[in-house]
Amino acid sequence: MLSSEIGLVSWGSSGFTMTRDGVTKQWRMTWLEPWAYWEIAVVEHEMGHGFGLPHSSGNYGQTYCNQWDVMSNLSKNCANSYDATYHCLGQHTIADSKFHVGWTNSSLITNVTQWNYTIERLAQPQTAEWRLVAIAIGSTSPPITHYYTIEARRRVGYDVKLPGEGIIIHEVDTTRAIPAHVIDIDNNGNTGDEGAIWRPGEVFADVANNIYVCVNSETATGYTVTVGRGVRPAVDVVCERQFLVQIYRHQIRAFWRQRQVCGQNVHRWCDVQYYKLWRPESRRAQTMLVHRRNAHTHSNACD
Repeated sequence: MLSSEIGLVSWGSSGFTMTRDGVTKQWRMTWLEPWAYWEIAVVEHEMGHGFGLPHSSGNYGQTYCNQWDVMSNLSKNCANSYDATYHCLGQHTIADSKFHVGWTNSSLITNVTQWNYTIERLAQPQTAEWRLVAIAIGSTSPPITHYYTIEARRRVGYDVKLPGEGIIIHEVDTTRAIPAHVIDIDNNGNTGDEGAIWRPGEVFADVANNIYVCVNSETATGYTVTVGRGVRPAVDVVCERQFLVQIYRHQIRAFWRQRQVCGQNVHRWCDVQYYKLWRPESRRAQTMLVHRRNAHTHSNACD
């Protein structure tokens, strides 16, 4: 770790080739500006790069917007985790990064299956349950480069800094510069709100790839989930209704994008509220929601 002024930036790297004491190899390095020592979260972030950890992100083309990862947004919610000496403390890194450096266990789903999991929280785990479940997207031929990750986050330890608690899902594509993008279903630019947190009774549905994750219940230190790849899980009535909401949301999201391209002003926060209020259990209910959505295409507020 070096400390010097190098142009107002701090950075870390997993390798610089140098010869030291007769040994030539890639040496991990972190270079910190003097201002970086004011926030220990910056030190943690740059040391993470030294361990080879990449940034994560939301799906907005921004590098530092994932509030669930010290390797992304390390300055948000500092009031939740502040130390008089070290100032803003960083939250944990995401499960995918922990797995790749050997810090956690994982289960990878590649076949057509339905499976129940108990997922233990990442911070201060209390059981030997899985802390990462990964679901392959598309090709299952090794190496698998595209997949979803499921992790449980609770506000304990350093994760007291988090904006909330629940199941967090990332889409990971190892071929892009920032591999992991947190799933933020309302697409509003805020990765710490309800759009990115999956709670008991809620379901994530990737209809195009036939992948489903139903959050069934909360345990003392994590969550139980039902995962389906290639098959929609048979779950309880609450989750069945949520499946209808999520599948319908997937179809309507395409409609939103089309309307926005045509210059229409769609207020996404209102759209999410409609989905939470409506529980379409019949085709008629879905049709009613479509009509209401059309009626509010130009609205800037929830009427």
